[in-house]
Amino acid sequence: MDDREHLDQIGNQTRPGLIEAILLLLVMGLATLVAMAAVMAGRRSYDLDMMLMGLLEVSAIALVLLIGVRRTGVSAGRIFALRTASPTALLAMAPLALAMGIVSTALDAPIRSIVPIPNDLVLKMAEVLYPETTLDWFRILIPAAVLVPLGEELLFRGLLLRGFLLRYGVTPALALSSLLFAVIHFNPWGMIGYFTVGWLLGWLVLRTGSLWPSILMHGLYNMFAIVQLKTSLEGPPTVEALEAITRSWWESPLSVVVATVALVALILLFQRTQHAGHPWRDEEVIYSGRIGGQDLV
Repeated sequence: MDDREHLDQIGNQTRPGLIEAILLLLVMGLATLVAMAAVMAGRRSYDLDMMLMGLLEVSAIALVLLIGVRRTGVSAGRIFALRTASPTALLAMAPLALAMGIVSTALDAPIRSIVPIPNDLVLKMAEVLYPETTLDWFRILIPAAVLVPLGEELLFRGLLLRGFLLRYGVTPALALSSLLFAVIHFNPWGMIGYFTVGWLLGWLVLRTGSLWPSILMHGLYNMFAIVQLKTSLEGPPTVEALEAITRSWWESPLSVVVATVALVALILLFQRTQHAGHPWRDEEVIYSGRIGGQDLV
């Protein structure tokens, strides 16, 4: 194999870069929309359903992951880093997710105060996530707290974070993967919160050497949001009841300060106790960005 072929091979294995990642996400979005349109065309009711939405999104993610893995020419095991994580790291995910939920809500508050979220949109999303019966809990939590977090972590903190890390380095990789994670949620009122959560999830992967902590935290983060919605309302969501939630205790200055202190303390604790290092360290040495004096493109 000559130098050019070797360089091409290394370039494939460090995929995706930013442009290819954007194209993959466009494919994912288009596949989700087409599938949802096809399903809705055969339904009498156009009400959104969390189980249906979750299954369609996960199916689209699976398609994108298949394309992405095939283009790298690297085994899925090397990309997704589903290694065992320490029990201490996993136990810390519950308080970390709870604190991050409060902090991220506070970070998004300035945007919501300047440009309020339309009441109809708030009500529609609350209706999708509000469980009224025991069956509803399963129909909402399985996609929202299990399937979607698993799929999104494999994509954003697996395929994309690895490719960005090997091409651009740690900080750009965290920034780009977090930005794309925020954009793909199509929620301009939550951009800052999603970006911050994405950065923390990526940092956990790079610190623990495993995707399991980020998958667990992502699932718990979503679950706490649903439990919070359920416990805050005395009945099915209404515009008036949802407006009252914004004045609840977890958005008070004291709650935000306590959650911020807890979040910082947990991050510092991780820095002291978790030293596994990111799961692609060996590849980073090999694919350092220069092969035979040529820059990877």
